[in-house]
Amino acid sequence: MLSRSDVSNVLALVSSLQGIHEQNAFFRALFERLEVMLNSSSIVFVPYDRKKGAFCFEGHYAHHMASTLLMEYITYYHLMDPFVYSGWARGDGSCAAMYEDFISREELEKTEFMKKFLSRVPLKDCLVIKMLYQGNLMGVIAVHRREGNGYFGEREREIAEVLCDHLSEKLNHVLTWDQCNDSSGSEIGVLIIDSCCNPLYSNGVARKVMSDISEDPARRLFQVAQTGGTATFRTGFGSFRVRSFPIRTISDVFCETKIANDVLGRQVKEAFVVLLEPFTTSKTIEKSLARSGLTVRQQTVVSKLVQGFSNREIARELLISEQTVKDHLHDIFEKLRVRNRCELVLFFTENS
Repeated sequence: MLSRSDVSNVLALVSSLQGIHEQNAFFRALFERLEVMLNSSSIVFVPYDRKKGAFCFEGHYAHHMASTLLMEYITYYHLMDPFVYSGWARGDGSCAAMYEDFISREELEKTEFMKKFLSRVPLKDCLVIKMLYQGNLMGVIAVHRREGNGYFGEREREIAEVLCDHLSEKLNHVLTWDQCNDSSGSEIGVLIIDSCCNPLYSNGVARKVMSDISEDPARRLFQVAQTGGTATFRTGFGSFRVRSFPIRTISDVFCETKIANDVLGRQVKEAFVVLLEPFTTSKTIEKSLARSGLTVRQQTVVSKLVQGFSNREIARELLISEQTVKDHLHDIFEKLRVRNRCELVLFFTENS
């Protein structure tokens, strides 16, 4: 039985979300409060597509968890997850569950799932909440704890169940509102390619970016991601931070978590994920520029360069010659003691 204080905190949390309609703002507010209430280290919402019968990457929201890890989970490790292979995640039953409902902690420690995935999150225990509306699954909220924070117990399970009861209608409203305003899904572009840079999957953002690249766009984006450090790429649709990482997948349809009972007989595919994250000069970068010792003009050149502008584009924007841009960059390199454009971008973006 929950204490009066716990129930009051849950109701206060739900009340604080009233009036928030945009999906990212909703999850940000929810997870910041939930982090304190459940003493968690990270939280993620993974949406469920009823038409495809699958969990998906697009539309997710991650709090203190890298999107790259979530992508690995969706494309490969999900079939090893007790919440998935048990059938609980998509089946009937309680709306909240913990690992120990399906496997002992001792057995979990021995699994590939723990050794090769959970240990890197890092994640020691997990409480998953099924978000249902009128009997339909909208997605799951996974709440994580690191080693040293203890395991989830019955108190946390009851909080999750009360939260589910009071939050489901609000979450359905938020998801529906985003769909009606054509803003559902992640703003992150996702491109999956094989070892020969042949596209295997791309979402709407990635397709839009590739449409702005004239020749072999998948290979071009992969090359940008492989330049090292923090790479930025500018298109007619804005600037993007580009990163890539290798994955293994056993999904027939990429970026969809199919519920399966085992992995036997499934062919493992080697592939690469290229993530395109919308990028603008953040307040952190602006502050770094202001205290860098660079002149105002030099700060403007760096700001453009960080966003992926070429020398020619910077010259056009600032109404100066390309040679003047090169002269500015030479002086900037000397002042900041960096050797090239990549190191210059890293200087201002690695902590942004």
